Amino acid sequence: MLSLTTLYVDDGAILASSPTLDVNTHIITMAFEETHSWLMKRGLKTDQVKNKLMHFSKSRNQNTTPTIHIPSNIPGELKTVTPAKCMQYLSLWFNPKLNFHEHIKIMASKASRATEALWMLGNSTCDLHQCYLRQIYLGAVLLITTYGSIAFWDGKSSYIKNALEQVQNKALRFITGAFKTTPITALEIEASIPPIDITLNYYMERYATQTNRLDPSNPIICQTPERHRVDIPTSPPPPLPCFPPPPCSLISAYLIECHKMKVKQDTTMRLICMSKHITPDAECINPLAETPWRRSEHDYDIGNHIRLYIPMNDPGTSAKLDWAEDHANLFDEHRDDEETLFIYMDGSLSFKNGTCRMGYGVTVFRKGEEIFMKNGAMGKFMEVYDMEMKALKVASNILHNLIRSMMRTPTHHQKSSSQPTTQVPYNAYSRVARGKHNQAP
Repeated sequence: MLSLTTLYVDDGAILASSPTLDVNTHIITMAFEETHSWLMKRGLKTDQVKNKLMHFSKSRNQNTTPTIHIPSNIPGELKTVTPAKCMQYLSLWFNPKLNFHEHIKIMASKASRATEALWMLGNSTCDLHQCYLRQIYLGAVLLITTYGSIAFWDGKSSYIKNALEQVQNKALRFITGAFKTTPITALEIEASIPPIDITLNYYMERYATQTNRLDPSNPIICQTPERHRVDIPTSPPPPLPCFPPPPCSLISAYLIECHKMKVKQDTTMRLICMSKHITPDAECINPLAETPWRRSEHDYDIGNHIRLYIPMNDPGTSAKLDWAEDHANLFDEHRDDEETLFIYMDGSLSFKNGTCRMGYGVTVFRKGEEIFMKNGAMGKFMEVYDMEMKALKVASNILHNLIRSMMRTPTHHQKSSSQPTTQVPYNAYSRVARGKHNQAP
């Protein structure tokens, strides 16, 4: 059996929510075991060096450090993952309290070092003009300082404001060349750089405007309160855990009712703060009104034109012989069909005399004969994945050009307005290395 599944995951995450952290660990363990089993059956694996665990909770009455035991890439062995106190995900630094204090410290430190590096440009006889220093700050240092501000800025945090102000004040003194005793307000006016809280609010308002370009099924739109997305139908968001009221034996009915009303009120989530800046009745723009893979009405049956075959890969077994036999039968079946193309592509990596050589190759067969072949070499600093992508790009261009030529030159049994049918079986075991094509097994 040939699988039709393709997979590419970068920075994947498994999230779980439950009343206790111990339940969360069991849910994550079962989810990871199922994912690991699914990947191993297809010859894939995770980079377990990057496996990290973090618990998000504000409760002080339960164990905040439960570990998980997940299967490793070595069969029969388990790996213990302990919760981290600080974790980087998508270039943002998280901590268990989700207050982004660690992220602010790291970004402020990077921006401070970048500001100090500007002294190397200005500490000379003919130093840079103030306009150029200001431009460098706005184009490089400020972007480091405010990276991820949509996630951490709530519009009123004094800790965030003070930490980022210190970096900007250092840059203001360097740009203007003023003394340390000069008021910061005067430096901001002289350098034409607004206070950091105004800049963060501007970024928040600009992102609120950009939400009008998001699809209604986007998670951000689904979590936005209804009054901020009028006339925008959305799919129901995933259920979130609610906060249970205090026990009746410990608190009066009046306080329970107050607690229920407090739960219904808007919280200080960053998403809620951003949603308040969305302009009501704004025009919603769909940047991809027509998806790139459906460019015209003639491509409604593109799934019948291009077929992808990927063999199953069970641990400890090899499907090479079965795959080779299936492919040989498929090749013989379409040997005399002039409307079927077989495209083989691959990347190669080799070492010769201590030199790393990398290249790609693509070849096309039609009616049992090779009609096109192309190969090339790339730099030694590339990866095998880059070679595979280069070969795939070349194959796509070849296929596009061949289909266009077939449409311009109809065969004797086709009308000029007919659409040719082209099947492109992809052989995962064919190899093109060192510029020469090796036939499939």
